[in-house]
Amino acid sequence: MILTLERRRLITRTPGEARSIRLNLSPEKLPPLQGADATTNIPARVRQADGHQPADVPEALAHLGKIRVDDLFSHNYRNPLDDSEFLPLLEVLIESSAHAGLGSLRVKELRRHACELYHRYCQEAQPESTFEENMELMFSYLPGSPRTHWRRAGLQQG
Repeated sequence: MILTLERRRLITRTPGEARSIRLNLSPEKLPPLQGADATTNIPARVRQADGHQPADVPEALAHLGKIRVDDLFSHNYRNPLDDSEFLPLLEVLIESSAHAGLGSLRVKELRRHACELYHRYCQEAQPESTFEENMELMFSYLPGSPRTHWRRAGLQQG
């Protein structure tokens, strides 16, 4: 979300500096808050743009994780990083979902989703590449422990 706000030039920030986010809008351009205590008017659940509303916290975390993975791939497509930089970021993003309380089965699904996206992007560059070849390439950029997590997720034999 932060990257999206930054791309839209709604905020600026200083990389590597804590609490460096600055709003680029004047207070007059912000929508008015309703009521004396505006935070009480924020609904507990916000309906998703696709009309899908998660039924529970694990489902909401899984949905958010997928959105974050999609956004990271989209950002990398527009502003490419070397895989040696991109894939460790992807691992951190997925692990942050696990630390937020996403269960192991849902983390496995999130990793599978990321593998499918990585394969799709690889095939754009090399249409003859196979899923197995692309997974081997992907895993080669991950250090030992994360590589093991991805393999345990059943994403590659061996």
